[in-house]
Amino acid sequence: MLFYQQLPGRILLITGLLVFAQLGYGQSNTWVRKNDVGYNGQDGPRIGLSAPSFGVGGKGYVIGVSNQFWEYDPATDTWSSLGVFPGGARSSAACFTIGSKGYVSVGSGLNDTWEYDPVLNTWTLKAAFPGLARNGPSGFAIGTKGYVCVGRSAQDQFTSLNDVWEFDPQANTWTQKANVTGLVGGRAFAVAFSIAGKGYLGTGSYYNGNQELFVTGEFREYDPATDSWITRASISARRDAVAFGLNGKGYVCNGRTIGLAEDRIQEYDPASNTWTNVGDFGDTAGRHQGFGFVAGSSLYVGGGAYYGDFSKTYYDFWAYEPASDQFTPRQSVGGLTMRNSRAFGLGSQAHFIGGSAYQDLVSQEVWDYTPSTNTWTKQPASPISYEAGAVFTLGEQGYVCTGERNYPGSISYSNASTKYAMTSGAWSSAASVSAGRGQAIGFSAGGKGYIGLGVSAGGNRNDMWRHDPVLNTWIMLANFPGAARREAVAFRIGDKVYAGTGYGIMLLRDMWMYDPATDTWTQKADFGGTARRGAVAFTLGGKGYIATGDDGTKRNDLWEYDPIADTWTQRASFSGAGRSHAMAFVVGSKAYVGNGATSTSGSAYDMWEYTAVDAANAVQLRPKVFLEGPFNSGTGLMSDALRAAGLVPLSEPYTALGYEHAMSGGETTTPAVLAVTGNNAIVDWVVVELRHPAQPSLVVASVCALVQRDGDVVGVDGASPVRLYVGAGNYHVAIRHRNHLGAMTASTVALTPTASTVDLSTSSTATYGTNARKTVGSVQVLWAGDPTRDNSVRYTGSGNDRDPILVKVGGTMPNSTVAGYFQEDVNLDGLVKYTGASNDRDPVLVNVGSTTPNNVRLQQLP
Repeated sequence: MLFYQQLPGRILLITGLLVFAQLGYGQSNTWVRKNDVGYNGQDGPRIGLSAPSFGVGGKGYVIGVSNQFWEYDPATDTWSSLGVFPGGARSSAACFTIGSKGYVSVGSGLNDTWEYDPVLNTWTLKAAFPGLARNGPSGFAIGTKGYVCVGRSAQDQFTSLNDVWEFDPQANTWTQKANVTGLVGGRAFAVAFSIAGKGYLGTGSYYNGNQELFVTGEFREYDPATDSWITRASISARRDAVAFGLNGKGYVCNGRTIGLAEDRIQEYDPASNTWTNVGDFGDTAGRHQGFGFVAGSSLYVGGGAYYGDFSKTYYDFWAYEPASDQFTPRQSVGGLTMRNSRAFGLGSQAHFIGGSAYQDLVSQEVWDYTPSTNTWTKQPASPISYEAGAVFTLGEQGYVCTGERNYPGSISYSNASTKYAMTSGAWSSAASVSAGRGQAIGFSAGGKGYIGLGVSAGGNRNDMWRHDPVLNTWIMLANFPGAARREAVAFRIGDKVYAGTGYGIMLLRDMWMYDPATDTWTQKADFGGTARRGAVAFTLGGKGYIATGDDGTKRNDLWEYDPIADTWTQRASFSGAGRSHAMAFVVGSKAYVGNGATSTSGSAYDMWEYTAVDAANAVQLRPKVFLEGPFNSGTGLMSDALRAAGLVPLSEPYTALGYEHAMSGGETTTPAVLAVTGNNAIVDWVVVELRHPAQPSLVVASVCALVQRDGDVVGVDGASPVRLYVGAGNYHVAIRHRNHLGAMTASTVALTPTASTVDLSTSSTATYGTNARKTVGSVQVLWAGDPTRDNSVRYTGSGNDRDPILVKVGGTMPNSTVAGYFQEDVNLDGLVKYTGASNDRDPVLVNVGSTTPNNVRLQQLP
């Protein structure tokens, strides 16, 4: 005998549609700019290549693009704008520090010298440099004097210099000193530092008499007492590196040779005249033309360029601790300018995987974004260097599959799959897709991942594939019935997926609905905006959204799709510049859009937050429910044994269990809330769902909340009403638990921003289906006994709920017990038991019918 799940009737569908048409129009419908992608601020330092920089007074200073002057404070890991550097714009200047002042001199064919006072935040023009105008000079300080040397003649790029000039800031005079000896062809773009009263100059490049470029690792030491140079140990050849002197040692990091970028940092010991590799730079791709300074006991390195593309500027920033030989990512220098990036929301965070800024470079940077604090945190790099990959999430794992890589004159496509663990930040491989591609769509549904469409060497594609994370396999599905295409979008509403737009042999605007349960496609209303490619899509409150894209013009419009009415409505336009190939993700009740291509040659770094319904207009309710497992009919209360044993987690457990949230996930509570005793003591986490009045199978919004001993369901602070970010209207209310069968109101409930009571513990509140709840005395409770979370209670047969309890206690030792927070703990006493008093097996048998163990009790949710 089966207790069948009941389905909604046609009359409900027709009458409910009129009610739902009023929902969602109390929306805030607004965009707010957030911190730039990969940067904890807006419009942070945009640093060019070989930016002038120095450290003084425990802080760092950098002259950025358009001569904007920036200060870095290591104590707070923050960048601050200090106005505009008054000298001429330059790169590869000679910079040094004397006492409490910083100095910037020559570079880019200029001969001016400037002194910076960090206390007064003032620049003072000093005596002009008397030597030849040059590019790529080097500078260092010894005691109270500064030194500017070598460089490439500004009049002849094939002539490098070996002269040395000493600057006395007290007298404001320059004096020529002994040339650097033994430099065949001079030097340019070399590094310099000072240690214990000596100066060191090395690496760099020069041209020979035949105008052939050479890169060297030679080093020289300067003694100001004798005004002489001697040869010291060489380093690996490079140019455009950064160098420091700290605690009696010298350090050289990054740089490039002819065809190779360096990612090492090497340490020089003057006592033994030896160089030692002491660590790898934080980005293993290396770079050149970065900037660096010493602040406190640390070295700081940032910016620079990718060797294969001199137009690509990095915006990351790193601290190096010589004592530990470790690089640590610090606050980036400006946001990450990229397109074809990928991002996904998991729990209370989002996770960003770098795309490309130019066709021959793909960033593997990974950043976590926390909306609650509006902060970005750098994570280990992605193992795959491809852009435009398809993404989806399963449980606490984010998947990035396939992708493309454009090289000058060629393009390659990847079939690789990797997954990112939200809890550890670690990457691991997954099964490869049979056919590589780029610009595909990706989505998840029913615990499976899907990718499809896109482009490969054979042209645009229309095939679809499904990934099983348990078996780690891909299987081919029914082809997408529309035109083969790339640069399309997809979004999931409930258990259905909607895909469309993109580029086939022309720009497209058709939309199709996919049903994963039947592997079938149904054409729906065309997208409401213009046909386009490279748009973004997301879901909020049971509605789908498509924004931005390229229809010949970079777009910033936003369109909302109602799956019940099959209609599109234009909403507030995206507030950033029009763009295509941006990224989008949802965390909780907000959507985020950022990056992208803003023109044929430009990429964006800004990010914007979209709010459909703000807190003031969000509905609130005070549900009440009893869980059979911990319910005590004698006291009329539930047991809080899990809480008393310290087992209730501070973070909701449903994301890890694979629950597909709707504008929720990642909710957390505090130890103080779990310390409350008495009737308001917390029993466990539950999920509260609002379902569509015309189609109750559609979860419009959900939230993870806490249930107390007296049945009250409260917010994560342990007292507030439950808030869901949809507009006022009529909704079915459902409550679900991790090992009990959920239940839903039979009728819709009118919800507003003023909290309403929805009591599922009383028989006066009718529920959807047949026997959705169990009667215990005069109280209604949710049926216990579904540790497999398959929405049914089974005692025998395949997928039954009895065997997992036996397996948890040891399988061959049924009398054993296991303490902890487990699905198999049906009565929620903190102990999994198969036999004996208060065991977890008996409720399963009782709830299917003790004398009919073959029965199955189905959850009464549509």
